[in-house]
Amino acid sequence: MKTRVVLLLSGGLDSAVAYRVLEDRGFEVYPLFIDYEQKTKDQEYAAAYRLVGNTLKVFKISGLCASTSCDLFSGKNSLRAELHARNYIFLTMAIPYAKHVGATYVSLGIITDLLSDQEEFKDVGADFIDIASQLLNSYDLALSVPLYELNKITVLRLAKNFGLDWKKTYSCLLAEDPCGVCSNCKERAFAESLLDREVQSVRK
Repeated sequence: MKTRVVLLLSGGLDSAVAYRVLEDRGFEVYPLFIDYEQKTKDQEYAAAYRLVGNTLKVFKISGLCASTSCDLFSGKNSLRAELHARNYIFLTMAIPYAKHVGATYVSLGIITDLLSDQEEFKDVGADFIDIASQLLNSYDLALSVPLYELNKITVLRLAKNFGLDWKKTYSCLLAEDPCGVCSNCKERAFAESLLDREVQSVRK
């Protein structure tokens, strides 16, 4: 019997690659999408569904948009895109589902690149990993972060190796079409340009 893992799947590049990595390592993956009334939820859900189909489980949170000024809900083109404690909220929601399906792990597709902006995104760093691990351990679960030591260009290389069309994933924080100004769009565009250069260099 395969070891089971609940993966928080956002439809973005990182969680999509995390899904492929976990499958490649022999895990039975239970993908979980969180609808928290973010402006881009339809695009994110569509991207997640394209990857995993009917195995995708959806949990919904209502009311967060009324209690925050975060631009994930307004869709304004600004950098104010942090929803405080988002990953803690998502992990907490994943716990009952993980217990229900008999999972051993709960997994997040977070990567090292985000650590350069810890002042804005506090729930991706080493302190978060420690606290999240303690939380999950208290429910006899463990945290899995298979991409944590990687950067965006390495994640793109993995996507290429897995035959994953990353153009069909959705990472923009703020707009229905990639906005080009949020941290996700900028980081992804930079990594894609580096990968394109690698490909061009190999062809020469």
